[in-house]
Amino acid sequence: MIMPSSPLFWDRDFARHHKFSIADILISNGRTFLLNYQIAGDSLLVPGRLTFGGFFPRDKKSVSREESRELMKVFRNESSAGRMLKWKLPPQYLSPEIFLAQNELSNPAAFSEIIDFNQHIDVTQWKTEKMSKGNQKKLRQSVSVGMNLKTATTDDILKCYEVLALNREAIGAQVTMTLSEVQDAVLNFPNIYQIMYLELGEKVAAMCLTVDIYPKVRYVLYWSDNLSLRNYSPVVLLCEKLVEQARKEGIQFLDLGISSSNGSLNEGLHRFKQNLGAITSLKKTIFSN
Repeated sequence: MIMPSSPLFWDRDFARHHKFSIADILISNGRTFLLNYQIAGDSLLVPGRLTFGGFFPRDKKSVSREESRELMKVFRNESSAGRMLKWKLPPQYLSPEIFLAQNELSNPAAFSEIIDFNQHIDVTQWKTEKMSKGNQKKLRQSVSVGMNLKTATTDDILKCYEVLALNREAIGAQVTMTLSEVQDAVLNFPNIYQIMYLELGEKVAAMCLTVDIYPKVRYVLYWSDNLSLRNYSPVVLLCEKLVEQARKEGIQFLDLGISSSNGSLNEGLHRFKQNLGAITSLKKTIFSN
């Protein structure tokens, strides 16, 4: 897979297609930064329709606390006057030389904040022994029945989406993207979105939709198992296959997303990812007061 030439969150073609804006911000020392955002009524959302955002330097060098403060001041003066700001920052593991100072911007007088719990796998360090003993046993069981990993073609998207939708329906939830939106994303941005699935016989045993959101970071947007094949625990094998695939393609981090809602930990979801060998880091969202 060819990685985007710049981080997805600052890719202009992607931004136009997904209807959010990218600001170019010049600060006093002459450095230029990019930021994506979306205006929704009286609110300014950073990023625009994505999982996290921040000020990204065109020169890709580190960002100081002083620069971060100036960036926030310039951006708010020019783009967000009179609007409520909601800003989802990256999880702590991601490029601290760029984002750490931005994570420290929060000022109790100006901002309130929510801290969520994000989980990821470091592909360079992960091995099956990182899984729980129970998952290692499930992995051996899944391997023994001969499931094969495949990358979904255009004709496979529907059957993969149906497995996802039925899985969400079983827990009283809905898929946040429609089938047509998933098809549009995969077909228009094949180097960014990808559906992979495990096949057992002619059935989809488990599937996932991944997004390459940042250099060397692959985000698992959705994953799901086939309810009729759950006794084989295919998601455990899918996780191992995702790590292997990411390693081949030079991806360093497999981001499994947050395991909390508005700062409240979902212990079951957190434990599920932890048992796959995932590492927990904090992820901040700030709001203007």
